[in-house]
Amino acid sequence: MLIDPDSKLITSIELPEKHPLDHIRRLLGSKWLGPVNLGYGVTIFVDDCGMLHIPRELAPPHNVTGGFFVVHNLSVACALCAGKGVVIMRSPRGEPFALPPEVTIEVMSQIIKFVPNDQRNAAADLCNELVADCCEVKSKAHYEELVAREADIVKRAMALCCDLPVQPSRE
Repeated sequence: MLIDPDSKLITSIELPEKHPLDHIRRLLGSKWLGPVNLGYGVTIFVDDCGMLHIPRELAPPHNVTGGFFVVHNLSVACALCAGKGVVIMRSPRGEPFALPPEVTIEVMSQIIKFVPNDQRNAAADLCNELVADCCEVKSKAHYEELVAREADIVKRAMALCCDLPVQPSRE
């Protein structure tokens, strides 16, 4: 399945048996793939550098032109993603294979929320916060602090999708 935040659609796609990861890279327009694991081998691959290359208009005010989506489970925000995503199944060794019949577009539509176009600049700001936190982990306490901060940022991204008031960052 292809998740396209620009068109706000989730569509079925066929992956070739040979070199499926190369095909996913072409679909995403990315050399590097980052996984968002949903459990039971279901994974969304996204552009691992998507947050570093958010497309903007050339002319001021340089508004964001690319789309975003949030992955959530039972209303708990799990990940903020910039650009497209591809949903696949992976074996324990990481090889991709076909999705089971239970993983439908309808099911995926329940856990994917698209960021509205008028909230793209705010989503880009949240991505910048996430990227700024990418650093060397100094201790277990520091790691736990980074995880909590990421959860807060993704929760604020989810609020953009649901027309909820965005809470200020806890700093």
